[in-house]
Amino acid sequence: MIESKLIVGRYINFVMPLSPEITHGTFHTQAPILKTIEESSGIRVKTSNVSTGVGVKAHRNFQWLNWAKGGVNQVVFGGTDVLTGPMGGCWIVNYKIAGIEYVGHVGTFMRIDSPESLAAKGAWNHFANANPLQVLGGFRPAWIGNFPARIKGDFSTGQTIFGLVTRSAYYTVFAWRKETKDGYRIAGIQRCDSSPLLTLQNI
Repeated sequence: MIESKLIVGRYINFVMPLSPEITHGTFHTQAPILKTIEESSGIRVKTSNVSTGVGVKAHRNFQWLNWAKGGVNQVVFGGTDVLTGPMGGCWIVNYKIAGIEYVGHVGTFMRIDSPESLAAKGAWNHFANANPLQVLGGFRPAWIGNFPARIKGDFSTGQTIFGLVTRSAYYTVFAWRKETKDGYRIAGIQRCDSSPLLTLQNI
């Protein structure tokens, strides 16, 4: 639902939480980090703050899923949209364990053959191979086509990709980090298909 608030041209004031350390080669359940996108302000340029907690309007609420290298960091998916990032080649997956649905961030790092990448992919592939019917879907957020152009006020190397999981779809969100304050300018959003590779254990 929050994709309706990630409007191209809107500024989102958001401090990305620090990535945690998790045991490599394992699944780690993250405590819920609940956020809400507040009402925008401004006339020509719209800006929204992101605050901690649950807002009254459900379509403004989301869970933040931290990126963590070397394993699969996961949150219970109770219907609230899940936003995660920054993305640099990791896979976002959703699946069930003991009847509970999760969204996971497979935390690859730097190179496809780095120890952290091998540990993260190994954990996921082991689970998917043993439980193929519990894999519901997933995707690797990446921008298709040319990156949206940088404009005045965007940090020169601030291009950032987020992954978004909603109850009905997956999205790649492209943003430029602001030069002067913590936050981002939403520059593009693309709906993504679930990848068939997830049940072939070869991510």
